[in-house]
Amino acid sequence: MEYCSTKQISTFVLALIGFSILVFFIEEYTEESEMQSEMEMKKAFYNKEHSNGGITGGTAQKATEYPAEECWKHEQFEVVTQCAPCKDFEIKAIKAAHCLKTGYFDRVTCSKSATTVLRPCASPKESRRKEFYLFTMINAFILVISYMIMIERKTQLDRAVYMRLPQHF
Repeated sequence: MEYCSTKQISTFVLALIGFSILVFFIEEYTEESEMQSEMEMKKAFYNKEHSNGGITGGTAQKATEYPAEECWKHEQFEVVTQCAPCKDFEIKAIKAAHCLKTGYFDRVTCSKSATTVLRPCASPKESRRKEFYLFTMINAFILVISYMIMIERKTQLDRAVYMRLPQHF
């Protein structure tokens, strides 16, 4: 800090503020696009439920012998969103089947039927556990690097003190 000028520190602080604002806008954009895709899926579900006109049985289904909502049980699939938390509206008002079991869901795209469906997340704690371990490892790495920089800086300052000491006598 003693080698940094006020101009450099203020530039650094302004850069941090600018970066924080940038992260905020990126987060808002991602959240908005996620909400749009959720609304499209809800509209498709609503249209599918109301377009049947009360028809029951196998006539409302496609050529497969299983429901489209369970395509992930019978086909290859790709996980689009992993273990996302359900909203209170989905749990309490809609009572969505994919939210009732665990309160978390996966958004998957089935490859054969090319449909995107929601399924209950098997274990939301597993994904959080991985994130926690990654966070811990990054912090440990930063700790080691910071400690090495601190030791180097301390030796530089000690050398400077030892060099000034003979000048005072």
